[in-house]
Amino acid sequence: MVFSANNQQNDLTFDFNSTLIQTVNTHKHLGVIFSCDCKWTKHINTIIERASKQLNILRKLKFKLNRQYLENIYITFIRPILEYGSEVWDNCGQINSDRLEKVQLEAARIVTGLPSFASIHSIYIETGWEKLKTRREVRKLVLFYKIVNGQVPDYLTELVPPTVADTNNYNLRNRLNISQPSYRLSTYQQSYFPSTIKSWNTLDLNLRQLPTLPSFKSKLQQKYFQPKTVPSYFSFGDRYLSVLHARLRNKCSSLNSDLFKSNLVPSASCSCGYKNECSEHFLLYCNKFNLLRNNMLIELNMLDMRGLPVNIDILLFGNDDLSVEINTFIFSCVQKYIKDTRRFS
Repeated sequence: MVFSANNQQNDLTFDFNSTLIQTVNTHKHLGVIFSCDCKWTKHINTIIERASKQLNILRKLKFKLNRQYLENIYITFIRPILEYGSEVWDNCGQINSDRLEKVQLEAARIVTGLPSFASIHSIYIETGWEKLKTRREVRKLVLFYKIVNGQVPDYLTELVPPTVADTNNYNLRNRLNISQPSYRLSTYQQSYFPSTIKSWNTLDLNLRQLPTLPSFKSKLQQKYFQPKTVPSYFSFGDRYLSVLHARLRNKCSSLNSDLFKSNLVPSASCSCGYKNECSEHFLLYCNKFNLLRNNMLIELNMLDMRGLPVNIDILLFGNDDLSVEINTFIFSCVQKYIKDTRRFS
């Protein structure tokens, strides 16, 4: 294989012991497909195809398994396909990066039950997942920590450029930074060592000098990952009712207000006559469900909620100041109300 960023036809020939070697455009090595044009599109196509087949299986289980099981399947079997060897091919370009992200978003929609018109922001808040691009950046830095600290074979350690102090006689503030390699092509600039050295040099020196890999990974994740803990009771209950609850929580249900905001219906008004059929109206005020609502509120008022009012936030999200058991009971009451109203039947 001859690597070249030019699109011109290459007429070079190679032989080994007088045997002509066939020139190929792609080669698979340790599960990663290299292309002669120095691009990663063919490799990305392959892993998206593999991951999509697994997603099809996950989709069939969407209403057969609860949310926690579905999430475990994605994290254990599908996400590793999207991340294998990503330290090498992270410079796959924005288009390919977005294509990979779409696969994860589709998995998130299956896991949470949120529809296609749910916002990307709400999907990531609901799941607590990090974007694949962010995860790849962390993986690259973790590998670089191992390279700098001699935890990899010598042939990788030898590729690290010297520090600024080793190449400059002046006592500069950035003397402990790794020297940035010179480059002419953007392809090389975006490859592993130049791009990761640039990110490495932006890290706090105390972080770079942590003595162990686990401590470095922990601090690095605190820096790059948002602290999002998805409550266990988000997975509570009948799968279909749990999905309806999640859709109400993320303003992407089949209530007229949510549909109207997505330009799917001409009006946001409720059939009871109120101008805006939103989650709060449905759960707390719609006069079509007064009896069912009173039954729900009677049960909730029997709980020790530490003086917290029964409002829309508690009904949709629970409350961190309450125990898991109380939050779970709140969710059971809300989901029973959703079922009994038959609003989404």
